[in-house]
Amino acid sequence: MKISARELGKIQVLDCDGPMRTGDSGPSLREMVHELLEQGHRKFLLNMAKVPWLDSGGIGEVVASGVSVRKAEGELKLLLSSRARDIFTTAQLAQVLDIHDSEESAVASFVI
Repeated sequence: MKISARELGKIQVLDCDGPMRTGDSGPSLREMVHELLEQGHRKFLLNMAKVPWLDSGGIGEVVASGVSVRKAEGELKLLLSSRARDIFTTAQLAQVLDIHDSEESAVASFVI
């Protein structure tokens, strides 16, 4: 999976592309979030619209990133593909994560 970061005002958008699974090479989502938190960023939109599938390790990366952001008194919003949304709903995580249908609605939901 590839992850690229871009700024949208005060929001760090992390665009994910490809399957998110255990053992993927390259920087992990958790590492990227940790680095951005160290730089002082506190608002994150995880754009997973191009993630067709994720395994338990991928779910763990998202949850761990969310925990890190919350501990730093930040906000993490998710934009999911329909398949990823199904996985998060089945895992009963849709109730505890802030999931949105569009980038616009996610951005509008941040407290700025």
